[in-house]
Amino acid sequence: MKLWTNQTNSIHKVDDSMLFPRNTYVLPDELTGPTWEDSIPCPHKIKPYYPGRATGGATAVYRAGAIGDAIITTAFVHYLVNESGGCVDVYAPARNLPLYAGLGAKLFPLPPTLEAWDSYDAHLPTDDLFSGQVGNTKLGTGPGNCYDRIYTWMNAGDVDPKYKRPHLYLIEPDHKELMEMGKWPIKGDYFAYHVSSSGPTRTYPPKMGQDAVLALLEAFPNHKAVIIGLDNSNNFKVDHPRVIDLFNTTKQFRSLFPIVSGADFVVAPDSSVNHVAAAFDTPCVSLWGSYHPDDRMTYYPKNISVFKPDTCPHAPCRPHAGLPQQKCKDATNKLPKTQMWCNALRNITAQDIVEAAKKAMELEG
Repeated sequence: MKLWTNQTNSIHKVDDSMLFPRNTYVLPDELTGPTWEDSIPCPHKIKPYYPGRATGGATAVYRAGAIGDAIITTAFVHYLVNESGGCVDVYAPARNLPLYAGLGAKLFPLPPTLEAWDSYDAHLPTDDLFSGQVGNTKLGTGPGNCYDRIYTWMNAGDVDPKYKRPHLYLIEPDHKELMEMGKWPIKGDYFAYHVSSSGPTRTYPPKMGQDAVLALLEAFPNHKAVIIGLDNSNNFKVDHPRVIDLFNTTKQFRSLFPIVSGADFVVAPDSSVNHVAAAFDTPCVSLWGSYHPDDRMTYYPKNISVFKPDTCPHAPCRPHAGLPQQKCKDATNKLPKTQMWCNALRNITAQDIVEAAKKAMELEG
Protein backbone atom coordinates (compact mmCIF):
# COMPACT_ATOMS: atom_id res chain seq x y z
CA MET A 1 0.00 0.00 0.00
CA LYS A 2 1.05 3.60 -0.44
CA LEU A 3 0.00 7.12 0.59
CA TRP A 4 -0.99 9.73 -1.96
CA THR A 5 -2.11 13.28 -1.29
CA ASN A 6 -4.27 14.94 -3.91
CA GLN A 7 -2.41 18.24 -4.32
CA THR A 8 -4.27 19.07 -7.52
CA ASN A 9 -7.44 21.08 -7.85
CA SER A 10 -9.22 18.15 -9.49
CA ILE A 11 -11.22 15.21 -8.23
CA HIS A 12 -9.67 11.90 -9.27
CA LYS A 13 -11.65 8.68 -9.55
CA VAL A 14 -10.31 5.32 -8.36
CA ASP A 15 -12.63 2.40 -8.93
CA ASP A 16 -15.99 3.89 -7.83
CA SER A 17 -14.51 6.34 -5.31
CA MET A 18 -13.79 10.05 -5.64
CA LEU A 19 -10.46 11.35 -4.37
CA PHE A 20 -10.90 14.96 -3.36
CA PRO A 21 -8.25 17.72 -3.29
CA ARG A 22 -6.09 18.17 -0.17
CA ASN A 23 -6.96 14.71 1.17
CA THR A 24 -4.50 11.84 1.66
CA TYR A 25 -5.52 8.32 0.64
CA VAL A 26 -4.20 4.79 1.20
CA LEU A 27 -3.83 3.43 -2.34
CA PRO A 28 -3.08 -0.12 -3.54
CA ASP A 29 0.41 -0.66 -5.00
CA GLU A 30 -1.14 -1.97 -8.21
CA LEU A 31 -2.35 1.55 -8.99
CA THR A 32 0.45 2.94 -11.17
CA GLY A 33 0.94 5.77 -13.62
CA PRO A 34 2.05 9.41 -13.75
CA THR A 35 -0.74 10.63 -11.46
CA TRP A 36 0.50 8.52 -8.56
CA GLU A 37 4.26 9.02 -8.96
CA ASP A 38 4.55 11.09 -5.79
CA SER A 39 2.97 8.38 -3.60
CA ILE A 40 5.06 6.81 -0.82
CA PRO A 41 5.06 3.35 0.81
CA CYS A 42 3.32 3.35 4.16
CA PRO A 43 4.41 0.42 6.38
CA HIS A 44 4.75 3.00 9.19
CA LYS A 45 0.97 3.47 9.03
CA ILE A 46 0.15 -0.18 9.78
CA LYS A 47 -0.91 -1.22 13.28
CA PRO A 48 -0.49 -5.00 13.01
CA TYR A 49 -3.43 -6.99 14.30
CA TYR A 50 -2.79 -9.35 17.19
CA PRO A 51 -5.31 -11.02 19.53
CA GLY A 52 -6.66 -8.48 22.01
CA ARG A 53 -5.48 -5.40 20.17
CA ALA A 54 -8.91 -4.55 18.77
CA THR A 55 -11.09 -5.79 21.63
CA GLY A 56 -13.88 -3.29 21.94
CA GLY A 57 -12.48 -1.40 18.97
CA ALA A 58 -12.17 -1.97 15.23
CA THR A 59 -9.91 -3.72 12.72
CA ALA A 60 -9.51 -2.67 9.08
CA VAL A 61 -8.91 -5.36 6.46
CA TYR A 62 -7.43 -4.12 3.18
CA ARG A 63 -7.69 -6.19 0.00
CA ALA A 64 -7.31 -4.98 -3.57
CA GLY A 65 -6.09 -7.03 -6.49
CA ALA A 66 -6.77 -10.57 -7.66
CA ILE A 67 -10.14 -12.15 -6.99
CA GLY A 68 -8.61 -15.44 -5.82
CA ASP A 69 -6.74 -13.67 -3.03
CA ALA A 70 -9.92 -11.74 -2.23
CA ILE A 71 -11.73 -15.04 -1.70
CA ILE A 72 -8.88 -16.29 0.51
CA THR A 73 -9.24 -13.09 2.52
CA THR A 74 -12.82 -14.03 3.47
CA ALA A 75 -11.25 -16.58 5.83
CA PHE A 76 -9.46 -13.84 7.77
CA VAL A 77 -12.55 -11.65 7.85
CA HIS A 78 -14.53 -14.63 9.19
CA TYR A 79 -11.88 -15.12 11.90
CA LEU A 80 -11.78 -11.45 12.90
CA VAL A 81 -15.56 -11.08 13.06
CA ASN A 82 -15.78 -14.06 15.41
CA GLU A 83 -12.54 -13.79 17.39
CA SER A 84 -11.23 -10.20 17.46
CA GLY A 85 -13.65 -8.89 20.07
CA GLY A 86 -14.41 -5.81 18.01
CA CYS A 87 -15.85 -4.51 14.77
CA VAL A 88 -14.36 -5.37 11.38
CA ASP A 89 -14.32 -3.11 8.33
CA VAL A 90 -13.28 -4.38 4.89
CA TYR A 91 -11.82 -2.07 2.24
CA ALA A 92 -11.88 -3.63 -1.23
CA PRO A 93 -12.68 -2.69 -4.83
CA ALA A 94 -16.40 -2.08 -5.20
CA ARG A 95 -16.66 -4.96 -7.70
CA ASN A 96 -15.33 -7.37 -5.05
CA LEU A 97 -17.32 -6.17 -2.04
CA PRO A 98 -20.19 -8.65 -2.70
CA LEU A 99 -17.74 -11.48 -1.93
CA TYR A 100 -17.74 -10.38 1.70
CA ALA A 101 -21.52 -10.20 2.04
CA GLY A 102 -22.94 -12.07 5.01
CA LEU A 103 -19.70 -12.20 7.00
CA GLY A 104 -20.73 -9.56 9.54
CA ALA A 105 -18.20 -6.92 8.51
CA LYS A 106 -18.85 -3.41 7.26
CA LEU A 107 -17.86 -3.01 3.63
CA PHE A 108 -16.24 0.06 2.08
CA PRO A 109 -14.88 0.67 -1.43
CA LEU A 110 -11.19 1.45 -1.77
CA PRO A 111 -9.38 3.64 -1.02
CA PRO A 112 -9.76 4.85 2.58
CA THR A 113 -8.56 8.28 3.59
CA LEU A 114 -5.50 8.35 5.83
CA GLU A 115 -7.68 9.90 8.55
CA ALA A 116 -10.03 6.90 8.44
CA TRP A 117 -7.12 4.44 8.31
CA ASP A 118 -5.44 6.00 11.34
CA SER A 119 -8.67 5.73 13.34
CA TYR A 120 -8.50 1.92 13.58
CA ASP A 121 -7.09 -0.02 16.49
CA ALA A 122 -5.58 -2.66 14.20
CA HIS A 123 -4.96 -3.39 10.52
CA LEU A 124 -4.73 -6.50 8.38
CA PRO A 125 -3.09 -5.31 5.13
CA THR A 126 -3.51 -8.42 3.01
CA ASP A 127 -2.25 -6.67 -0.13
CA ASP A 128 1.15 -6.30 1.47
CA LEU A 129 1.09 -9.66 3.19
CA PHE A 130 0.35 -11.59 -0.01
CA SER A 131 3.20 -9.74 -1.74
CA GLY A 132 5.58 -9.89 1.25
CA GLN A 133 6.12 -6.13 1.48
CA VAL A 134 5.50 -5.50 5.19
CA GLY A 135 8.78 -5.08 7.05
CA ASN A 136 10.54 -7.78 4.99
CA THR A 137 8.19 -10.39 6.41
CA LYS A 138 8.55 -12.61 3.32
CA LEU A 139 4.93 -13.62 3.76
CA GLY A 140 4.09 -13.24 0.08
CA THR A 141 3.71 -15.84 -2.64
CA GLY A 142 6.72 -17.94 -1.67
CA PRO A 143 6.77 -21.39 -0.02
CA GLY A 144 4.44 -22.15 2.85
CA ASN A 145 0.70 -22.16 3.29
CA CYS A 146 -0.80 -18.70 2.81
CA TYR A 147 -3.17 -19.07 5.76
CA ASP A 148 -0.47 -20.16 8.21
CA ARG A 149 1.87 -17.38 7.10
CA ILE A 150 -0.68 -14.63 7.61
CA TYR A 151 -1.95 -15.97 10.94
CA THR A 152 1.70 -16.15 12.03
CA TRP A 153 2.07 -12.46 11.14
CA MET A 154 -1.07 -11.80 13.19
CA ASN A 155 0.45 -13.73 16.12
CA ALA A 156 -2.88 -15.55 16.29
CA GLY A 157 -1.51 -18.77 17.77
CA ASP A 158 -3.35 -22.05 17.21
CA VAL A 159 -6.14 -21.10 14.78
CA ASP A 160 -9.08 -23.41 14.16
CA PRO A 161 -8.82 -24.94 10.63
CA LYS A 162 -12.33 -23.65 9.89
CA TYR A 163 -10.70 -20.22 9.60
CA LYS A 164 -8.15 -21.53 7.07
CA ARG A 165 -10.56 -21.87 4.21
CA PRO A 166 -12.75 -19.29 2.44
CA HIS A 167 -16.14 -18.44 3.87
CA LEU A 168 -18.78 -17.60 1.24
CA TYR A 169 -22.55 -17.53 1.11
CA LEU A 170 -24.81 -18.64 -1.71
CA ILE A 171 -27.75 -16.27 -2.06
CA GLU A 172 -30.71 -16.18 -4.45
CA PRO A 173 -29.42 -13.32 -6.67
CA ASP A 174 -26.44 -15.52 -7.56
CA HIS A 175 -28.76 -17.56 -9.81
CA LYS A 176 -30.21 -14.57 -11.66
CA GLU A 177 -27.76 -14.29 -14.55
CA LEU A 178 -27.85 -18.05 -15.20
CA MET A 179 -31.64 -18.09 -15.13
CA GLU A 180 -31.82 -15.18 -17.57
CA MET A 181 -29.63 -17.18 -19.97
CA GLY A 182 -31.82 -20.25 -19.50
CA LYS A 183 -28.88 -22.15 -17.95
CA TRP A 184 -30.29 -22.74 -14.47
CA PRO A 185 -31.21 -25.06 -12.94
CA ILE A 186 -28.88 -27.68 -14.42
CA LYS A 187 -30.71 -30.97 -14.54
CA GLY A 188 -28.93 -34.17 -13.60
CA ASP A 189 -25.40 -34.82 -12.37
CA TYR A 190 -22.54 -32.67 -13.59
CA PHE A 191 -18.96 -31.66 -12.96
CA ALA A 192 -17.52 -28.20 -13.60
CA TYR A 193 -14.29 -27.51 -15.48
CA HIS A 194 -12.63 -24.14 -14.94
CA VAL A 195 -10.56 -23.28 -17.99
CA SER A 196 -7.94 -20.80 -16.92
CA SER A 197 -6.26 -19.00 -14.08
CA SER A 198 -5.41 -15.31 -14.15
CA GLY A 199 -2.46 -15.99 -16.46
CA PRO A 200 -0.64 -18.74 -18.38
CA THR A 201 1.84 -19.36 -15.55
CA ARG A 202 -0.88 -21.26 -13.63
CA THR A 203 -3.24 -22.28 -16.44
CA TYR A 204 -3.54 -25.85 -17.69
CA PRO A 205 -2.90 -25.80 -21.47
CA PRO A 206 -6.26 -25.36 -23.25
CA LYS A 207 -5.79 -28.17 -25.78
CA MET A 208 -4.90 -30.58 -22.98
CA GLY A 209 -7.91 -29.28 -21.05
CA GLN A 210 -10.20 -30.14 -23.95
CA ASP A 211 -8.79 -33.67 -23.97
CA ALA A 212 -9.30 -33.89 -20.20
CA VAL A 213 -12.96 -32.88 -20.46
CA LEU A 214 -13.57 -35.56 -23.11
CA ALA A 215 -11.81 -38.16 -20.97
CA LEU A 216 -13.91 -37.17 -17.95
CA LEU A 217 -17.11 -37.44 -19.95
CA GLU A 218 -16.09 -40.94 -21.00
CA ALA A 219 -15.21 -41.92 -17.44
CA PHE A 220 -18.44 -40.46 -16.03
CA PRO A 221 -21.08 -41.33 -18.64
CA ASN A 222 -23.97 -40.08 -16.50
CA HIS A 223 -22.49 -36.62 -15.96
CA LYS A 224 -22.63 -33.41 -17.92
CA ALA A 225 -19.58 -31.14 -18.15
CA VAL A 226 -20.14 -27.46 -17.37
CA ILE A 227 -17.33 -25.33 -18.77
CA ILE A 228 -16.78 -22.13 -16.78
CA GLY A 229 -14.41 -19.20 -16.62
CA LEU A 230 -13.53 -15.98 -18.33
CA ASP A 231 -10.57 -15.54 -20.66
CA ASN A 232 -11.19 -13.58 -23.84
CA SER A 233 -7.80 -14.65 -25.23
CA ASN A 234 -8.87 -18.29 -25.14
CA ASN A 235 -11.48 -19.86 -27.44
CA PHE A 236 -12.03 -23.04 -25.42
CA LYS A 237 -14.58 -25.35 -27.06
CA VAL A 238 -15.46 -29.01 -26.49
CA ASP A 239 -17.82 -30.54 -29.03
CA HIS A 240 -19.89 -33.06 -27.09
CA PRO A 241 -23.64 -33.43 -26.48
CA ARG A 242 -23.18 -33.50 -22.70
CA VAL A 243 -21.24 -30.22 -22.54
CA ILE A 244 -22.89 -27.08 -21.17
CA ASP A 245 -20.66 -24.26 -22.39
CA LEU A 246 -20.67 -21.25 -20.06
CA PHE A 247 -17.10 -20.20 -20.85
CA ASN A 248 -16.82 -16.45 -21.49
CA THR A 249 -20.57 -16.04 -20.99
CA THR A 250 -21.07 -15.17 -17.29
CA LYS A 251 -20.36 -11.54 -16.45
CA GLN A 252 -20.84 -11.80 -12.69
CA PHE A 253 -18.29 -13.84 -10.75
CA ARG A 254 -20.91 -14.83 -8.20
CA SER A 255 -22.80 -16.58 -11.01
CA LEU A 256 -20.21 -19.34 -10.63
CA PHE A 257 -21.27 -19.94 -7.01
CA PRO A 258 -24.40 -22.02 -7.73
CA ILE A 259 -22.54 -23.97 -10.43
CA VAL A 260 -19.65 -24.85 -8.14
CA SER A 261 -21.82 -25.57 -5.09
CA GLY A 262 -24.10 -27.88 -7.11
CA ALA A 263 -21.35 -29.82 -8.89
CA ASP A 264 -20.35 -33.35 -7.91
CA PHE A 265 -16.76 -32.21 -8.38
CA VAL A 266 -14.77 -29.38 -9.92
CA VAL A 267 -11.57 -29.48 -11.97
CA ALA A 268 -9.54 -26.27 -11.88
CA PRO A 269 -5.99 -24.97 -12.14
CA ASP A 270 -4.52 -22.87 -9.33
CA SER A 271 -7.32 -20.33 -9.55
CA SER A 272 -10.16 -18.64 -7.71
CA VAL A 273 -12.50 -21.57 -8.35
CA ASN A 274 -10.36 -23.83 -6.15
CA HIS A 275 -11.17 -21.52 -3.26
CA VAL A 276 -14.86 -21.23 -4.15
CA ALA A 277 -15.07 -25.04 -4.14
CA ALA A 278 -13.48 -25.18 -0.69
CA ALA A 279 -15.95 -22.61 0.63
CA PHE A 280 -18.92 -24.69 -0.57
CA ASP A 281 -17.38 -28.04 0.44
CA THR A 282 -17.37 -29.25 -3.17
CA PRO A 283 -14.70 -31.84 -4.04
CA CYS A 284 -12.07 -30.28 -6.26
CA VAL A 285 -9.35 -31.68 -8.51
CA SER A 286 -6.73 -28.94 -8.50
CA LEU A 287 -3.93 -28.81 -11.09
CA TRP A 288 -0.48 -27.54 -10.09
CA GLY A 289 2.85 -26.77 -11.70
CA SER A 290 4.44 -23.37 -11.04
CA TYR A 291 3.13 -23.35 -7.45
CA HIS A 292 2.87 -26.10 -4.84
CA PRO A 293 -0.57 -27.26 -3.65
CA ASP A 294 0.54 -26.80 -0.04
CA ASP A 295 0.81 -23.07 -0.76
CA ARG A 296 -2.97 -22.86 -0.81
CA MET A 297 -4.80 -26.15 -0.30
CA THR A 298 -3.50 -27.66 2.97
CA TYR A 299 -6.73 -27.03 4.88
CA TYR A 300 -9.19 -27.87 2.09
CA PRO A 301 -10.51 -31.31 3.13
CA LYS A 302 -12.10 -32.18 -0.21
CA ASN A 303 -9.21 -31.14 -2.41
CA ILE A 304 -7.39 -33.68 -4.59
CA SER A 305 -4.19 -32.10 -5.88
CA VAL A 306 -2.51 -33.27 -9.08
CA PHE A 307 1.14 -32.23 -9.05
CA LYS A 308 3.89 -33.84 -11.16
CA PRO A 309 6.95 -31.59 -10.87
CA ASP A 310 9.49 -34.30 -11.71
CA THR A 311 9.76 -33.08 -15.31
CA CYS A 312 11.25 -29.73 -14.26
CA PRO A 313 14.08 -29.31 -11.70
CA HIS A 314 12.81 -25.82 -10.84
CA ALA A 315 9.17 -26.65 -10.16
CA PRO A 316 7.52 -25.05 -8.31
CA CYS A 317 9.29 -21.83 -9.33
CA ARG A 318 6.48 -19.50 -8.18
CA PRO A 319 6.82 -16.83 -10.88
CA HIS A 320 5.51 -13.34 -10.15
CA ALA A 321 5.07 -12.39 -13.79
CA GLY A 322 5.60 -14.55 -16.89
CA LEU A 323 7.19 -17.97 -17.02
CA PRO A 324 10.97 -17.94 -16.32
CA GLN A 325 12.00 -19.08 -19.79
CA GLN A 326 15.60 -19.90 -18.90
CA LYS A 327 14.43 -22.28 -16.18
CA CYS A 328 11.66 -23.74 -18.34
CA LYS A 329 14.27 -24.89 -20.86
CA ASP A 330 15.67 -27.31 -18.27
CA ALA A 331 12.47 -29.39 -18.24
CA THR A 332 12.70 -32.82 -19.83
CA ASN A 333 9.44 -32.21 -21.71
CA LYS A 334 10.40 -28.73 -22.94
CA LEU A 335 8.98 -27.51 -26.24
CA PRO A 336 10.92 -25.72 -29.00
CA LYS A 337 11.30 -21.96 -28.65
CA THR A 338 9.11 -20.12 -26.11
CA GLN A 339 7.42 -22.19 -23.39
CA MET A 340 3.85 -20.94 -23.46
CA TRP A 341 2.64 -23.13 -20.56
CA CYS A 342 4.28 -24.40 -17.39
CA ASN A 343 5.98 -27.67 -18.26
CA ALA A 344 5.08 -29.21 -14.90
CA LEU A 345 1.43 -28.51 -15.66
CA ARG A 346 1.91 -29.98 -19.13
CA ASN A 347 3.21 -33.10 -17.40
CA ILE A 348 -0.32 -33.79 -16.08
CA THR A 349 -2.29 -36.07 -18.38
CA ALA A 350 -6.00 -36.46 -18.96
CA GLN A 351 -5.81 -39.86 -17.28
CA ASP A 352 -4.20 -38.28 -14.20
CA ILE A 353 -7.18 -35.95 -13.98
CA VAL A 354 -9.66 -38.80 -14.43
CA GLU A 355 -8.06 -40.81 -11.61
CA ALA A 356 -8.12 -37.77 -9.32
CA ALA A 357 -11.77 -37.16 -10.21
CA LYS A 358 -12.62 -40.72 -9.16
CA LYS A 359 -11.05 -40.01 -5.78
CA ALA A 360 -13.00 -36.74 -5.58
CA MET A 361 -16.24 -38.61 -6.20
CA GLU A 362 -15.39 -40.91 -3.30
CA LEU A 363 -15.11 -37.83 -1.09
CA GLU A 364 -18.54 -36.69 -2.23
CA GLY A 365 -19.70 -40.16 -1.25
